[in-house]
Amino acid sequence: MNTVLAWVRSNVYSVCFVGVMIVAPIVLGIVAGRLNASVRSEVKERGATLVQLKQLEKTPVDFVSAVGRSQPVKSTILVNERFLDRYQEVVGKISDDATRIRQKAVNFNRADRDVLFPGLFPEPPAHQLETIPRRMYMALVAAYERLLVDMRAGAPPSAESMGEILEVAEDQFRTQILIKPGGQRLTDDDTTWLEEQLTNTRLSHYAEAAKGIGIYATLASFNVPDESLIPPRAEAQGMVQLFQWQWSLWITQDIVGALSGANEPFESVLEAPVKRLVSLVEFDALAVGGHSAAGGGGAGFNAGFAPGGGARRGAGSGSSAPAGGNAAASLDPAREVPLDFAFSFTGRKTNPLYDVRLIQLVLIAETARIPVVLDALSRKNFITILDAKLEAVDAFEEVREGYFYGSPGVSKLTLDLETVWLREWTAPLMPPDLKLALGIPVVTQPPKG
Repeated sequence: MNTVLAWVRSNVYSVCFVGVMIVAPIVLGIVAGRLNASVRSEVKERGATLVQLKQLEKTPVDFVSAVGRSQPVKSTILVNERFLDRYQEVVGKISDDATRIRQKAVNFNRADRDVLFPGLFPEPPAHQLETIPRRMYMALVAAYERLLVDMRAGAPPSAESMGEILEVAEDQFRTQILIKPGGQRLTDDDTTWLEEQLTNTRLSHYAEAAKGIGIYATLASFNVPDESLIPPRAEAQGMVQLFQWQWSLWITQDIVGALSGANEPFESVLEAPVKRLVSLVEFDALAVGGHSAAGGGGAGFNAGFAPGGGARRGAGSGSSAPAGGNAAASLDPAREVPLDFAFSFTGRKTNPLYDVRLIQLVLIAETARIPVVLDALSRKNFITILDAKLEAVDAFEEVREGYFYGSPGVSKLTLDLETVWLREWTAPLMPPDLKLALGIPVVTQPPKG
């Protein structure tokens, strides 16, 4: 043992070298194993991070329209701060555009309209409750008369005036041409000639009268309410009636504006495409307070509305009131309005965002230029033509009543029209009882002095 230790001492370096050679592989194996584990762990972590980055580059995103009506657009992108900033910028611009478009639509729909005189709606001053109805009625009739003047409307010569003209003409023909004073009988040839001359005289007077008229129309064409329908006081259902009259005037102004636009380039009814406005009425009038006030312009509060259900025509007293939503309904322009295509091809009906009023318009128009008339109506406000019916017109029968349309062929045109009224501007003017009927929240205000 001592000999071994002595040899080891004398050969320390050799012994150490041999020991290193023996131990080194074992230690190196252990170290290498640990290093490999560390490297594998790091490589695995980096691989996972790379996968995450790849996933971020392909993050599924749904781009939703700012107006909330179109379907979301799906895409895969890299979500980062720059993208988020840009997205917010684009969404902001789209939202601003939507706001401007909505405001433009409201301005277009309102068209600088106003009530017949200030302070009438939604509730007049308490001390005017008994005087307001008649004042409004007189202003209403005056407004319709102004429409007739603006469209250069007129009526054919009356039967009485034409009778007087023909009587004078017959006396002249007898005394100046036939030289047969009253009491002398005419021959058959004389009678035939006289009848022809009187017919020509009638036609020439009708034609001369037509030259000074832009369109045949009278107050009766507008279904102006009768004076007997004036409510005794401007409150409750009386105010609803007055607002209905105001609303009907707005509708009539739109339609008259469209017809005047179609006739504008022409000087008289002889050249104009629209010859005669026969009638303009709101249909689907429903009962109010247990009785119907329809007729003579006195339809109830929901006359002409497109109700929440039922057929578009002929709803009758069994139909429900317009579906304006419940009392908590809010006017949210971003809220999608459900469409009902069983009701009409547009699918539109009265809802918390807008009211749909239905009109039946009957015209006599030049057959070849009916498309001009339809285009003029479609361009005015939010008017949509739901239905059109064309009937032949016997021009000779029309002349018998004094309506002289000129040489082109004419037809009777019956149109069912849909008009849309945005509540953003109409609701603040509505009387409380009408708001309740339409499901619009009513804010109680102190009475006016």
